Amino acid sequence: MTLKLYLENSKNSKNSKNSKRSKNSVLILLIGLPASGKSVLAEKLKYELKNKHGLNKVHIIDTDIIRFRLFGSDFCHTNEKFAVEEKNNEILVKLKPGNIVIVDDLHYLTSMRHQFYEICLKKGALYIPIYLSTPLSQCKKWNNLRGLLVPQKVIDEVKNKFDIPGKKYLWDRTQLNFDPTSQNMNEIVEKSLQFIEEKIKKEINSSPKIKSIPKIQAISDEKNKEISLFDKESRRIIHKIITKDYSDEILNEIKKYIDLSSPNFAKKISSYRKKFVKWLIGQQNPQINIKGFLIFLKEMTSISN
Repeated sequence: MTLKLYLENSKNSKNSKNSKRSKNSVLILLIGLPASGKSVLAEKLKYELKNKHGLNKVHIIDTDIIRFRLFGSDFCHTNEKFAVEEKNNEILVKLKPGNIVIVDDLHYLTSMRHQFYEICLKKGALYIPIYLSTPLSQCKKWNNLRGLLVPQKVIDEVKNKFDIPGKKYLWDRTQLNFDPTSQNMNEIVEKSLQFIEEKIKKEINSSPKIKSIPKIQAISDEKNKEISLFDKESRRIIHKIITKDYSDEILNEIKKYIDLSSPNFAKKISSYRKKFVKWLIGQQNPQINIKGFLIFLKEMTSISN
């Protein structure tokens, strides 16, 4: 199996001049709504890799298991950041040469996926996102059958916020997009492994010259990183506004431009955030903070007037 040879040979790549570019581990990132079939897929992938392909260093990192280990069976939003931090730490520990790490979590926001894309770039790991586009109605049925591990209301909330992979950025695209209601899970596993094999063959067969990144593409990738940073930081700013985590002075300044008590406040502030990101892209020295957001609001108001 190409994957086995790839992982075993990677141990010898540490002394290579191109060691930073060598892909010596694999991270399989599962993406999908709660109860979309991710855990079943993770277990089947692990079984195939270990029992049929002889790979013993396959690890599943499941946020549900981590959450249960830390806090028991009760689901609570306030505990999520601790569960996610523990998950991220486990990934960093397990993503070593020769290992395959399967991450079983929602990863419904672009920013969530981007941090693992960046980790793989830094560690020289192969990044493989798999998106289970299971319909919302089916997810709720499966969630009900397994004993409502996640409140149905939470599934609705995740669906409303879900960033479809590849809709915004090239790096976020995945050719592994499956609907378990119309495709057999064994077929999904087989196609996923075939794709990984093909991707590795291209990596192995590519010469250094072919691998070299054109200058224009490098600029494009740098721009993608910048936009991703703007997107991530702008979400933090908006979250702090919604939770009123800023001083009264700042909140009063924001009230000059946005009615914080309006019934449409959440929708309006979300629209402003997207415009703010576009505005930041056009700035020579963008301020990705609340001060920059206030300058943006002031400019927007002056233009509309």
